[in-house]
This record gives sequence, C-alpha cells and structure tokens, in this order.
Amino acid sequence: MIIPFEEFERAVMHKILEKESSINKVLREQYKKAQVIDREFTGVGFFTRFKMPEDAPVVIEPVEYGYGNVLASINDSAFDFGFVLFIKNGIMTCLEGYTWADAWPQEIHNYILCYSNEEPDLIKEHQ
Repeated sequence: MIIPFEEFERAVMHKILEKESSINKVLREQYKKAQVIDREFTGVGFFTRFKMPEDAPVVIEPVEYGYGNVLASINDSAFDFGFVLFIKNGIMTCLEGYTWADAWPQEIHNYILCYSNEEPDLIKEHQ
C-alpha cells in the first residue's frame, strides 16, 4: 500500500534538498519518484520509509549516511525538532523526525523550518 507524503514531510524534504549540490541534485530526482511505504510514530518523532523505483538515479559517494541540518519550531515551540534523511546504497530510504523536548505533537498547526549553523552531517546509519 502506497501512502501519500504529508504536507509537513514535503516541506521538510524541500528544505533538506533545496541547497545546490551534486548530491542534492540526485536526491531531488529520487524524491520526485519516491513513494511512502510506511510511517511510524515513536512518541518522540517519526520514521517515514520510502520505496524507490529501479530507474531512480543513485548517489555515487558517499553511498550510506544520514543527511540533514534542518530544524523546526512546531506549534510555536522552540526549535526543538530535527530531521535526518537516511541514504543506503545511494538511495534515500527514510526520513526521521525527532525531538529533544517532551514529545512529538499529536497535530501540527504551524511550523517554521530553518537550517542549523552547521553543514549537513554525514553520520553512519544504524544497522
């Protein structure tokens, strides 16, 4: 079963991928073809998993990492929310949203997205 992207997820993905880079160029092409296959809420965030068609372009190097430097203020909160786009074998596989505050909100009424002061992190994906 294919699940549509939620408006908030689309906004986060656009923010993560909007800067010009060779990696983002490939990931934007992947995003156009991505289909959501699963969404899991954890209480302190979410995991949205993607399915990619076989003809999707592949990121050459690095091929496995977490990517993202986007923060959010949700429902007039502090910027206590962050996001990581996971790449495996050169294909984006999952968007993670997380909070270091109390809990992920049940409903999102408003939000502001911004970049952290750092460049996108390259972190090893947990197996």
